[in-house]
Amino acid sequence: MYESLGKLGGKLMTQTRAYDLEQDKDGNVTAVIAEKADGGKLTIRTKAVVLASGGFGGDAKHLAEAMESDQLTNRIAWGNMGEGLEMAWKAGAQKMGEHHALIHAAEIDGLSTSSAGAKGMIDANLLVRVLKTPLLWVDQAGHRFCNEELIYDTVYWSNAAYSVGGKYFVVVDGKTLDAYTNDQFPFEVSGAGPENPTGKGDFRALMEEAVRQGVAFKADTLEGLAKAAGFDNSFPQQIADYNKAVQTKKDPFGKPAEFLKYEVKDGPFYALRAKTVSLSTLGGVRVNENMQALDHNYKAIGGLYAVGNNAYGFYTAPSYPPYQGLALGFAWNSGRIGGSEAADYVKTLK
Repeated sequence: MYESLGKLGGKLMTQTRAYDLEQDKDGNVTAVIAEKADGGKLTIRTKAVVLASGGFGGDAKHLAEAMESDQLTNRIAWGNMGEGLEMAWKAGAQKMGEHHALIHAAEIDGLSTSSAGAKGMIDANLLVRVLKTPLLWVDQAGHRFCNEELIYDTVYWSNAAYSVGGKYFVVVDGKTLDAYTNDQFPFEVSGAGPENPTGKGDFRALMEEAVRQGVAFKADTLEGLAKAAGFDNSFPQQIADYNKAVQTKKDPFGKPAEFLKYEVKDGPFYALRAKTVSLSTLGGVRVNENMQALDHNYKAIGGLYAVGNNAYGFYTAPSYPPYQGLALGFAWNSGRIGGSEAADYVKTLK
């Protein structure tokens, strides 16, 4: 792509952050203002701008405000700080739908390299198998909130976690961890979310390391675990209800019998913390079919185009449909449309 850009006369400027637009008296775009790597100001005179900056998923504060939760992990979208959206809004573009986030599965919240085994991070990552199998989930109050079978779909999984604020816990006992150590998996590890590790490990030792890092909580009793993790007093009853579902193979949440395998019965007990992952944000600028940014009167702003995750209208809910690849396909196609339309617009000004 970079080579083709050069052949077409394009110039890629890295470490150069665009942050403002200049417009004429009629509101048409006339320049982009950017900050160079050395801190200097760069003004690029132009007749058209295509904003393809990918939302504000890297801005933790803005993301928390928009999604009404500070429990989303946003490290995947570290570079998308929302400059493109801010530029468009300042230029008069209609603000629309910027509260949407592209939430995508979940991950263990903050686990760093393990000291429990010889293979470091690989050993720590084995706990992903606990995260990505249909064990017992509880919310921040210690209440079960869904059919954990949702672990097998990226979108259903993330939506369920977001419904309780984006943070939840996987609750297991020592006996279950021993089964995982012995590779006794009665169900498949999900293919959604983080990469599945290979190899074997001592899952008790790995969970103890997670406890040491503050990523998990441990206690010999359910009451003690509730106190350590901040759950309310109904937590033991939640566990009793789940154990009954495992015993009877009848679950009020609709979890199939084949996934009701492990009770939470024999201490010590553990609660492993997980958070919903946000890939980026969706929407923010109202556009028409030509990807032109529209003002509050639904009139196109001359020379201003918004594409990909900056453009509002492709998604219409606080999440996204369960069909992987939609954001990528829209990014490519809207970018093509926006670029083509911008080129045609410039030609009309000559």
